[in-house]
Amino acid sequence: MPPPFLGRRSVLSLTAAALGGGLLLALPTGAGAITKARADAAAQRALSGQIKSDAILFGLGRRIGARESVGYATRRVETPRPVPIGRRAWLYWLDLEPYAQFEHRSVLLVIDDRTGRVATRRRLRYYPVLNGRIAPWLVGPQAY
Repeated sequence: MPPPFLGRRSVLSLTAAALGGGLLLALPTGAGAITKARADAAAQRALSGQIKSDAILFGLGRRIGARESVGYATRRVETPRPVPIGRRAWLYWLDLEPYAQFEHRSVLLVIDDRTGRVATRRRLRYYPVLNGRIAPWLVGPQAY
């Protein structure tokens, strides 16, 4: 198992030191990126006061890219227009009223992949949207 600062897909690049007789340093190419486990922990900390026994916290199983867009539906907009978040991140959605029909309370959370801090937190009344489509957790009963 790699150390916590290396993601599963991190590749080590070895660099020979110019001085000191060929000392080798191992540096992750994705330096600064956090692991899924660290992102999960950050999301749970950020939402700890809101997670009740019947709430469900969903997390996307992959990082979202800087050009991917995150948004949410509203009462007036049937086809929401999400905007690019501009950074690599981890996406979470806390459903505060699981199995309820919309409109109901939930929280959209984006954790910055470089810092592990909350980049976006938004209280919602409708569902989250990723890249112009309903979030993967809501595409059907099996996904939920």
